Amino acid sequence: MKTVLNLIDTSGPGGAETVFINLCIAQQRAGMRPIAVIKGPGYVLDQLQQNGIDTRIVDSKGSFNFKLLKSLIRLVRDENVALIQSHLFGSAVYASLAGLFGRVPVFATIHGVVDIDHRDRLLAAKLLMLRLGCRKIIAVSDQIEALLRNLRPLSRKQVARIYNGIDTSNYEKTAEAKLKDSMGLQNDLVIGSLGNIRKPKNYPLAIDTLAELHRQGIKAHLLIAGEGKGELLEQLRSKISETGLEGHVHILGFVDDVRDFLSSLDVLLISSSSEGHPLALTQAMVNRLPIVATPCGVEDILEHEREALIASSHEARELAVLIARIARNPDLAATLARNAQARAMERYSLESMTRQYFNLYEQY
Repeated sequence: MKTVLNLIDTSGPGGAETVFINLCIAQQRAGMRPIAVIKGPGYVLDQLQQNGIDTRIVDSKGSFNFKLLKSLIRLVRDENVALIQSHLFGSAVYASLAGLFGRVPVFATIHGVVDIDHRDRLLAAKLLMLRLGCRKIIAVSDQIEALLRNLRPLSRKQVARIYNGIDTSNYEKTAEAKLKDSMGLQNDLVIGSLGNIRKPKNYPLAIDTLAELHRQGIKAHLLIAGEGKGELLEQLRSKISETGLEGHVHILGFVDDVRDFLSSLDVLLISSSSEGHPLALTQAMVNRLPIVATPCGVEDILEHEREALIASSHEARELAVLIARIARNPDLAATLARNAQARAMERYSLESMTRQYFNLYEQY
């Protein structure tokens, strides 16, 4: 039985975390023995334990955590690890070093352009670790693949591209919009954004877009589904108050039933400044939900005017115009949604994703 050491340095819900969890489960079902190393309790731990995945908690705080590295090297030796699979850039550095010490192949998945901080004075050294320690560095989008292939000292031959996949059966549209009904929004345009409250999601732009729609006389609500805390959350609440949109912007926190959330929306708005391959996008595509987005990387996944409406800028006025087009043209909305669903079913299934990962593993 092949033992796979899986590593991620986050613990809450999110796209990369969902891929991490699903890949661990897929490894187990394929007859492998996955071991998951995570930073602490939370959503990821709960999901892994519910699925019987051997999980170890090791603190990963600090600019360089020798305790984490020692723990990984010990696990590789004591558990007879055959390969390491990491997610996110920080984990990739530790995985590369552990792979070099343990002489096992490492596969590192990079989920977003923002994973790589070009202001980091140690970036060149970290990239060198990946160059020496990784058999494959996996990009989840065309944009990230292009970045990695041109990032020295990485080798272009190291880089592979595997799109994130989901269990499509979990996100098909439901007949009832329970959330929309429970909030009393049956007669209003309901716009949703799905993802944790982080700077790259640019939710202030989503609020500005809603304000612009109201100025155009379109009665609409914005539902934000995602965890948030600290300064960013407070800034968002202040923004809502400043724009006079209390009662029209609803911060829901973590939403467990993503299918019901998406099925209660009229439009998915992606207002991000940068994205890799957000799972929320694929989930909305499967759900046959019309999508409006900024040019943040999703244009590598969806074609403008065919599967979504993608703005040429990060301006609220343009996003509002695109949302208004969908609201006033049901035929356009249905066509975009149908085309997006077909693309998702063809390219972004969980089965396709896991098959490509396992094919890589078998080569080494």
